[in-house]
Amino acid sequence: MNRRNILLGIAGASAALVGADKARLAATAPTDQTRAITGELLIAGFSGSNAQSPSAQALADQIRSGAVGGVVFVKDNVGDRDDVLGLVRLFSAGAPRRVIVAIDHEGGAVQRLIEAHGCARLPSARQVAVDHTVAEAQAVYAEAGRAVARLGFNLNLAPVVDLDNAGNPAIGHYGRAFSGDADTVAAYAGAFVRGFEVSGVCCVLKHFPGQGGAQSDSHEWAPDISAVWSEADLAPFRRLISAGGVDVVMSGYSVLRTVASDGRPAALSREIVTGLLHDQLGFDRVAMTDDLDMGAVGYGFARRSAIVQALQAGNDALIVRNRTNYDPALPASIASWMSEALADGTLSMDALSKSAKRVQELRNKLTRLT
Repeated sequence: MNRRNILLGIAGASAALVGADKARLAATAPTDQTRAITGELLIAGFSGSNAQSPSAQALADQIRSGAVGGVVFVKDNVGDRDDVLGLVRLFSAGAPRRVIVAIDHEGGAVQRLIEAHGCARLPSARQVAVDHTVAEAQAVYAEAGRAVARLGFNLNLAPVVDLDNAGNPAIGHYGRAFSGDADTVAAYAGAFVRGFEVSGVCCVLKHFPGQGGAQSDSHEWAPDISAVWSEADLAPFRRLISAGGVDVVMSGYSVLRTVASDGRPAALSREIVTGLLHDQLGFDRVAMTDDLDMGAVGYGFARRSAIVQALQAGNDALIVRNRTNYDPALPASIASWMSEALADGTLSMDALSKSAKRVQELRNKLTRLT
């Protein structure tokens, strides 16, 4: 073969490689559909505690464009009452649909909104179950729900439905669980959900599939509950779901090898989210992750991997605090990762569309409640 033919062959091969690269990039580029689905599923965090925060303003722009559909407030985001009201107005102004505005308001040690915001201090879940009947507890939570709703929040990341265990450093230590008895937990958690809902706030049962027996804190590391977990831990979730009225279930980051044989944290496990929650318990509403930037996930998984695995597991709503390794283009990044996972078959458009529909139904309910 002469030199001219060799050069032509190299040129032809290079052109073919360039064409293949272009085809690959076209197949994995975010589409209007993946952007729209990201906008439904993503509940993002921000930095700062007032509406002048650049991070909050950037998130508000993403909400207005439809790229993000929800916002989560953590402790550091809660300033004085005017600051909170200003942030909620910022995120809601010009939004193309009902914005999910979420916060933790359990009572006891986990209550972001306090007297200064017009919210009475609530006892811990354990103390409520000791001091109040179920009917009295519902009245307490209804009053709390009215105060939370007045500030513009519509999703409470509570109640805890784990069984009480004093040795649990994140839950039992602070009295965040109602009881060690499954029937008692189900009764009081049900009162919590009903009380907040009549006041216009939907609730989230956590931490599926029950991590009351954990001996470490998932904010720092994924606790392995394989040796201590039993069907009793699942029972409160099963009873509440069977009774109806449950809109959202949040999976935690405990490791349960007896169900998830690959040892993935619960929220990243298809065996737990799809197999146990959706299929076995028959839950057909929103399955939600805890914060995907939490230590239990962040130390073992890159953000891209965690988000793709969470979707593959069967989650419908993704909480990403976006404080550690802040990504100003987080929605675009997720849409891109989603497109790549669709192209290689890791994710399916049918499943993602069903997830988006579940979250849309939650938005519709939030609209009806207000």
